[in-house]
Amino acid sequence: MVATADPDGQTLSTSTEFKGSQWFGFIELFCNAPCTNRTQGSRVEFIVSELDGKAQFDDVYFENSPHSYLRAMSQVGYYLPDQTLPYYENIIENLIPQRDSIRILDVGSSYGVNAALLKHSFSMQTLYNLFLTDRSSMNSEDLQEFFEKRIARPELTFYGLDISEPAVRWATTVGLCSEGFACDIESHLTQELRESLPEIDLVVSTGCIGYLGAKGIFNLFSEIAKNKRRPRPPFAFSALRMVDLAAIEEALSLCQYRLTRVNKQPFLQRNFADSTEKESLLQNLHSKGVTTSQFEETGGLYANFYVASSF
Repeated sequence: MVATADPDGQTLSTSTEFKGSQWFGFIELFCNAPCTNRTQGSRVEFIVSELDGKAQFDDVYFENSPHSYLRAMSQVGYYLPDQTLPYYENIIENLIPQRDSIRILDVGSSYGVNAALLKHSFSMQTLYNLFLTDRSSMNSEDLQEFFEKRIARPELTFYGLDISEPAVRWATTVGLCSEGFACDIESHLTQELRESLPEIDLVVSTGCIGYLGAKGIFNLFSEIAKNKRRPRPPFAFSALRMVDLAAIEEALSLCQYRLTRVNKQPFLQRNFADSTEKESLLQNLHSKGVTTSQFEETGGLYANFYVASSF
């Protein structure tokens, strides 16, 4: 592995070569690793050591509407999708000359936030206002009509992928996502998801990496790699600075993808939920040798943006 230093103290490799037993050992690691989440009835309790100390918002992801989710996110100043929006738009603009429409798979799509921002030109504040104040009582039919009248980029089609079946169902019902797949890709890919992958032009993920680990990434992109279509869809995503991407990078490399960090400075994902979370996460970052004085110590969680391209 040939490595380059990341400005945050992490290491990103520029090339990885696997031969013989190394390759099979790496596959065996993914195939035999225990799943990183545990199902309890209709909800999921996330168990991710990478995110130790981070406040959990598990319950709000599994409701039949986004009201509780958006209320919880607004309370901690979650504006990450606004931060990642220009990066996604730049990638889309580079893809447009090659095709008339762009089909986007949103990994960890939740209630279709990326679709609302990219296809409908909303902002997080617009969504907060819509669901927490102005039109909080609109039913699904009203919302479907509301979003349909506000399509800014009809050339974009979103496919939602999330472990939360209620969130995926809601996003497809109101028309933010054309199709939705509710499954845990760390354990399996549904047949419907497999069949959709050859159509995908771009894979995105905002705030999900860390909950989703290398095993899930490998499962998804090894399936994408089976398609002979070239070029393969790029994968653009954000990840908190506390997330070690080494295993994910190796998983992508096995699928013939090269990972690159594209932002110069980390950007704010959200504010700390409380002093306990701040103290715990600072300890987590310091244990990994990450300097926090300019970022997390100012009061929030910071993330970087990455693009994985096929080679």
